This record gives sequence, structure tokens and C-alpha cells, in this order.
Amino acid sequence: MTRAVFTRTVSLQAILVIVGMIATFLLSGVDLALSLGAAGIVSFLDLLLIGLAAIRLASGPVRGRLFYALALAAKFPVLIAAVYLLVVPLALDPLGLALGFSTLVVAILYAALGLNRTEQQGATT
Repeated sequence: MTRAVFTRTVSLQAILVIVGMIATFLLSGVDLALSLGAAGIVSFLDLLLIGLAAIRLASGPVRGRLFYALALAAKFPVLIAAVYLLVVPLALDPLGLALGFSTLVVAILYAALGLNRTEQQGATT
């Protein structure tokens, strides 16, 4: 993943979260929109950490790679704790949380399809 693709993916996910929050606010109210926004922010930060650590692992100096590998490994318990915090103490709407986290999946799939299309065009020329 290049920096340009990463930037496009992060931007698309931010746009999806904002549009989703507006749509859910208009369709079903504040609770669902806040849940979607909270999960969208958590998944946005997750994508940022994954992307930055992966880019540094692939292209960074050898001495710093261990730190980024450990950061990637430590990210998973932090993500689980953030989801637990959203679900149990804050009692956010589970549907909104699912919609918010799904923006990450949609953004990554869109970026992967764009990469595949670019690779196919490069192979045919």
C-alpha cells in the first residue's frame, strides 16, 4: 500500500462516516448517529495506526521495525478495549456500532478494487 492509496482510503472512510452520521440522524435520530460516529472514529484511528505501522514496517529503517511490529501487536488489545468501552459503559446502539465499523471495510475494499484496476491497466499496456 502506497501513501497515496493509504491517504485515499483514510479520506474515503472519513467521508463515509460523516455521510453515514448525517443519514442516520435524518432517518432514525441521534442515538444511532452517535453510535455510528463513535465506531467510525475508533475504526478511523485503527486504520491510521495499521496504515502508518505497515508503511513504516515495509519501508522504514531496520532498527525501527521492531517497534512498529510491537505497535501493531499492541493495537489489537487496545481496539478490543475501545469496543468494550463503547458497548458496555456507554451503551451505544449496536446497529450504529456495526455501521460505523463497516465504513472501514467499505473503504479498504474500495481501495483494493482501485489497486486491482490500476494493476490490470498497467499489465495490458
